[in-house]
Amino acid sequence: MNLPALEMPIVLLGVSGILGAGLTVGWFAGRQLGRRQLLEDHQRLSDDLARNEHQIREQSRQASRMRTEQRTIANFLRLLPSAVQHLNSDRLDTRAIPPLIQQLASAIFEPDQILLYLVRTPDKSEEASRRLHLVSHRGFSEVPSSITAIPFGRGKIGWVAEQQVDMIADDWHNPTKTDGAPPDDNHPSLHLDLVGPLVHHSDKGRTETLGVLCIGGAS
Repeated sequence: MNLPALEMPIVLLGVSGILGAGLTVGWFAGRQLGRRQLLEDHQRLSDDLARNEHQIREQSRQASRMRTEQRTIANFLRLLPSAVQHLNSDRLDTRAIPPLIQQLASAIFEPDQILLYLVRTPDKSEEASRRLHLVSHRGFSEVPSSITAIPFGRGKIGWVAEQQVDMIADDWHNPTKTDGAPPDDNHPSLHLDLVGPLVHHSDKGRTETLGVLCIGGAS
C-alpha cells in the first residue's frame, strides 16, 4: 500500500532516529569495551612489571649474598693456616687465644660487635659457681658492667654456655630450640645475631664448656 506523500518524511525521520540512536549506543558501547580492554592491558602490564622488579631484587640479593659468602670463605682460608699453626705451637701462650679467636671471627663474620667469654671456676666441685668472664670484645665504646661476668644459665649467653647449643637470632623464637622455655633477654645492649659455645670434647666422651663467642651485626 502506498503511503501518502506527507507521511513519507515522518517515516524516514523515524527510521533515521532509530538508526541514529543505534549508532550512538554502539559508539558508547564500543568506547566502554575499548576502555575496559585498555584497563585490563594496563593492569596486566603493571603486574608483569611488578613481578619483574621482584625477580630483579631477589636476584640482586642472591648475588650480594654470594659475594659476601665468597669474601667470607676467602678471609677464612687466608687466616686459617696461621691460626692452626699458632694453636698447635708448643710455645702457645694461652693469653694469645682470645685475640686469635676474635681475629678469626672478625674476618669470617665482619661483625659490629664481638664478645668472647671464657669460663672461670673457682671451685670445680661447685657447678653453680661457674661463670663466664668477658676477656675480649670489640664494638663497644663502654662495656656495661652487667655483661662482664655472666653465670651459667642466666640470659641467652648463660643459656648457650649451659646447653652447649649454637643459636642465631631467629632460633630464640623457635620453641623446638629452647624446649618451649626461651631464656630471658637480659642483655638488651647486645646484638646477639650468633651465640656459640666453645666446647672441649674429651677422650672419655665428656664435653666441657670453655667459653662463649657472641657475634652481633654480622654482614
